[in-house]
Amino acid sequence: MPPIHSAPWRASAALLSLAIAAAGCGDDLASGTDAGGEPPADATPSARGTVTVAVVDPATGAPEVGAAVVFADPDGAIAARVVTNSDGRAHAQVLPGGAVTAVVTHGAATWLETVTAIEPGDDLVLDRVRPYRDPRPVGTFGVTYPDHPDAASYTFHTSCPGGDFAPGEPVVMTLHAACKRGVMDVLLIANDAAHAPVAYLDQRGVEYVADGSIALTGPWQPLRSVTATYAHVPAAIASIRAVRAVPDRLGYTRGVDLAAPHATATATFAAVLGASAWMRSELRSDAGSRQLIEARLDGVAQDYALDVGAALLPWVREPVFDPATGAFAIASDGDATADGALAAITYARGDRTFEWTVVAPDLADVRLPALPDELAALAPAAGDALDAPGAALLESNALADYAALRRGLGDLDEWFATRGRASRVRISSSPRMPAAAKALAD
Repeated sequence: MPPIHSAPWRASAALLSLAIAAAGCGDDLASGTDAGGEPPADATPSARGTVTVAVVDPATGAPEVGAAVVFADPDGAIAARVVTNSDGRAHAQVLPGGAVTAVVTHGAATWLETVTAIEPGDDLVLDRVRPYRDPRPVGTFGVTYPDHPDAASYTFHTSCPGGDFAPGEPVVMTLHAACKRGVMDVLLIANDAAHAPVAYLDQRGVEYVADGSIALTGPWQPLRSVTATYAHVPAAIASIRAVRAVPDRLGYTRGVDLAAPHATATATFAAVLGASAWMRSELRSDAGSRQLIEARLDGVAQDYALDVGAALLPWVREPVFDPATGAFAIASDGDATADGALAAITYARGDRTFEWTVVAPDLADVRLPALPDELAALAPAAGDALDAPGAALLESNALADYAALRRGLGDLDEWFATRGRASRVRISSSPRMPAAAKALAD
């Protein structure tokens, strides 16, 4: 299981009190029949197995102490209701195909995350399906360079997102733990008065030294013409945005919009070359649904081709959510399969806000599970102000199937970010993209 980052613990006092009352203890974990009643009569003891979860605050990487965790069997019966211990962990005996829900409250905000189709032996991280990205500054890095005669400003990129500098201003950036790399590519772009790039300098394979710098000696390189060709574009696609980033998604980006693309569409734009590049194609349907298709490329390649018809996941239409049953009705068009799916609903009750995300193998029969009586008031109810629900399909060529996605929830940047193991990522979303899917796409 991915490590839980060290940080001060944050517990929900209300949920901690609630869970202590239910479980009868503090750091001890209630599990199995003690918290959830007797197992069903048709369940043999050998069918049950331990599922363990770690509940994590994605803003800090800290374990959520005192979070309520509800384990359910495939028929929806509560198998256990427990409270996370001082490490943010909980476990219970569950039948194959069950589900687990974590409930976390900070102030007036409550988050619920359900993972379905769990299996005995799972060791899951529940972090609201939002990767923890360590924001701590770790040092600075700078460059010296020869002036460019046409430059009105300069844009500097290391392994972290770039910043702009005026001519003559020292070019020094602060790097953060989430994006700092031991070896990185350094890129400096000269921009004209309209902030359009005119030339660039780069140095690849630079070793990071805290508060260090290097000299970029030139000569300045012209931007190169890059072409992205899209074939077999379905008529339902209203627009394509082609974006190329060097050396990866956090690097320097250039792109172009293609409105009303036909069966074949071509985008040509000026870009920098590098050791690697990341190509992002954002496609929108005439119904407002959205798909992202991203791929790692050779950084010196100046041509990119995508067979859109073959690469698309099913289009996800706007879900219909029934608060009375907790069911999502989600229509999709297409036969391609994905590693897993998300569905989410956000709602408000007075000054309180709620977000409930469900992780599932697919979009069929997605519903919010029943909660035990002491937590049932957290579910959507008549009179709540409901936002439009969202749903998405997720696919990474670094994942084999839903089991791999489910067990990798605590390290989604490894499977969906440009610096992880994937060389191709696809996300298909309803018009309202769930916050969890948006966190992966951004």
